[in-house]
Amino acid sequence: MKLMLDYAVVTSAIVLMSALYMWAFEPTHYLKSNLGMPFIAGFVATLLASAVLLFISPQSAYSLSEYSYYLLLIGVILQVISYVKGDKSS
Repeated sequence: MKLMLDYAVVTSAIVLMSALYMWAFEPTHYLKSNLGMPFIAGFVATLLASAVLLFISPQSAYSLSEYSYYLLLIGVILQVISYVKGDKSS
């Protein structure tokens, strides 16, 4: 269980750092082409906060992880829309 949590935290951190790198150097182009990016970044942030909150208040951590799931869901739907829109314009 601990190894799985460590793997999830490291993977989330890598995804967030690469997204922030792209966002920092081409913010307007990146946000226009990836509508779901703010929601996915919010997912990673709330999931990491949920992992920290798990030690303090498990019930609150579960609630926060539900919200992070909804952020991921919205972000993925918007990413699919961005992909389909971009595919048609090519």
